[in-house]
Amino acid sequence: MPSEIGHFAREPPINTLQPAQLGIILNSELCRLFRARNKRHTYASMLINSGESLYTVQQILGHSDPKLTQRYAHLSSSVLQDAANSVSKYLDKAKDKQGTGNN
Repeated sequence: MPSEIGHFAREPPINTLQPAQLGIILNSELCRLFRARNKRHTYASMLINSGESLYTVQQILGHSDPKLTQRYAHLSSSVLQDAANSVSKYLDKAKDKQGTGNN
C-alpha cells in the first residue's frame, strides 16, 4: 500500500529510508519539478514519517514556531493507523500479564 506523503503517494514506505537516502530523493530529477515549498513539505513529511520528532524537524527547517512545522509535516495514514493500533497491542499485553499473574 503506498504511503501518503504530503499530497503525494510514494513507494516504498519512507520509514525504511535513511536521511541520506531522503536527501538523494529530494535532489532527484523528479523533485526538481516541484516548487521549493513542496520540497520542504515533502521533506518534513518524510522526516516525521521516518520517526523524527516534531522538534527535530522544526530545527532542521529553521522554524521558530512549532505550529508552522506542524503545517509542513503530514503523517501518512499508515503511521496514524500504526499509532492507533499500538494502544490495542498495549492493552493486549496488559491483559496477558494479568492472566499470567493470577495463575
